Amino acid sequence: MPALGCETLLAVLTIDAELLSPPTHSKVTDMLGVFLFCLFFTFLSLLTRFPTRQTGGYWWVKIITETPQCIYYFGPFDHAREAELTQKGYIEDLEQEGAEGISVLILQDQPKTLTICEDD
Repeated sequence: MPALGCETLLAVLTIDAELLSPPTHSKVTDMLGVFLFCLFFTFLSLLTRFPTRQTGGYWWVKIITETPQCIYYFGPFDHAREAELTQKGYIEDLEQEGAEGISVLILQDQPKTLTICEDD
């Protein structure tokens, strides 16, 4: 098969492009734009929804109390900001139950046990 020159290739592409009527060409262009938008949106959704091993996974609120001596994990959360916004409610609940010496950490972790108390 002989090599096609640039002029021959341009002529073939021009003939193929002329086969589409302007309304059909416009519809094809619109459909391509919608397809590319959907592809981009899907990729972006997957990227933001699922945590990766590089980021360490989900976010957790880790609350440590001195009395009783316990460690509590609350979560999982997709983002650190979500965990920060909910920590106040967890602290208030523990204070109402009589917990003292409360410290809080927001971290990426995968706890095996959600409540660890020295009595256990």
